[in-house]
Amino acid sequence: MVMKTSPKILLFLTLFGGICSSAYSNEDSRILVEMPQMMQEHQLANMRDHLKSINEILFNMGNGDLDKAAEIAEARLGMSSLSLHGASHMAKVIPKEMGEIGMSMHKAASHFSLKAEEGDPLPAYKALQKVTSACVACHAAYKTHKSENGVSDKMSSKSEIDKRINLGLTSTEKAAFLSEMQQMLKSIQGVVSGIGSNNPEKVIKAARYSGNRMARATPESVKNKTPESFKQIGGPTHMMFEELVVRAETDDMESLTLFTGKIMQQCIRCHAMFKVSN
Repeated sequence: MVMKTSPKILLFLTLFGGICSSAYSNEDSRILVEMPQMMQEHQLANMRDHLKSINEILFNMGNGDLDKAAEIAEARLGMSSLSLHGASHMAKVIPKEMGEIGMSMHKAASHFSLKAEEGDPLPAYKALQKVTSACVACHAAYKTHKSENGVSDKMSSKSEIDKRINLGLTSTEKAAFLSEMQQMLKSIQGVVSGIGSNNPEKVIKAARYSGNRMARATPESVKNKTPESFKQIGGPTHMMFEELVVRAETDDMESLTLFTGKIMQQCIRCHAMFKVSN
């Protein structure tokens, strides 16, 4: 039986596919942008709020409340949010090209807000893709943390902003840990691709990579260093991938899309609580 994919799901797939594609490479060749610790943590806090904002925008658009989506976009991502994010101060320490990407994101968010206010979902979704494309471009080109353990002299003071728990992994453990995170992203990308092509077998294959087999393959030294609060998120997330495998055998594409969104919420929750850099 051929499963049909609703227009709403196709819009979601197009947007999410843009976020995921080419997000990681085997070698981190991004440009390191060094800045004082307080400004670094302020920048990371901005990025996390951007992620939350996009999540809230998608939630409201999914519920048909484009006016609320427009309000969030302008207030927290658009040109009106520049003072909130301390853009004038950050501009002094970031490369010109990075600043131009950031400005393009803010302009795109304001453009999306206007499109959303018009009340037609399709042009609004298309406008939102320009926002996420700018985010992808910036994260693909720049980083604010060194790949090795330790920080530069400019980043030596303690953070008063980033309260996330540092897992304290060694360079080798960190590499293994980040490899798992990258595979989970690839799994979600594969799941989304399977949903978009009405191919349950592709969904099953992609989800299995991040299920219990990943949990079993995690190095013991990493398992021993992760606190119980981390395990309470990580363990259930692997089980959700296993549940997705089972659901793909019977559920329709819309149900699989909604469940994939729940897995993404687990990812957001984990990133909000933990970090692996010093």
